[in-house]
Amino acid sequence: MTRLDAIKQITRSAAWAMLLTGALMSLVMGLPTSLRWLSPAAAGLGLFSYGFARLRFFKSVRGWVPVDGNVVSAAIEEIFVGGATRQEYAPAVRFIYQSPSGSRESSCLTAARHDHRNGDRKTVEQLLSRYLPNAPVVAYMHPTRHDMAVLERTISAARRSHYRAVAAGGAIVFLVSLFVGLVLRA
Repeated sequence: MTRLDAIKQITRSAAWAMLLTGALMSLVMGLPTSLRWLSPAAAGLGLFSYGFARLRFFKSVRGWVPVDGNVVSAAIEEIFVGGATRQEYAPAVRFIYQSPSGSRESSCLTAARHDHRNGDRKTVEQLLSRYLPNAPVVAYMHPTRHDMAVLERTISAARRSHYRAVAAGGAIVFLVSLFVGLVLRA
């Protein structure tokens, strides 16, 4: 597991912890009716925190350091969604880049996992045409964690909108819960 994967896992775990805390507050602790609004408020806060943290991390990638690299391999991954009902395609690029601590390898096209996943194979082929095996590329390395690098500094608009929706939805759930709990119950 790369450090980038570890950071993603930590962020995901923190958000899930808040979501589960919200659910457990009302189920296990037997909160009185007047305090049950805390459960969706904690869940909303968890969703907002997760979405906001991911968007902030993606924005920080723009400041990563450009370094020289070479593409090792580029292929299309076939992903079966919903069993075998629908098929999607994702770019799978591995590259080597030079860091101050030596040569390293990465398979992160962008900082978002499963970014550029698409139902149209031609779109993914077009994206991969920029990353031919053995071709030199510019990779972008984290300034202090040299084991984290990507080939593209920005995430796709679709992936960005997903995280915005998570943050906005979490904020709405949190605010409505506060309103219900503090204003309507008063």
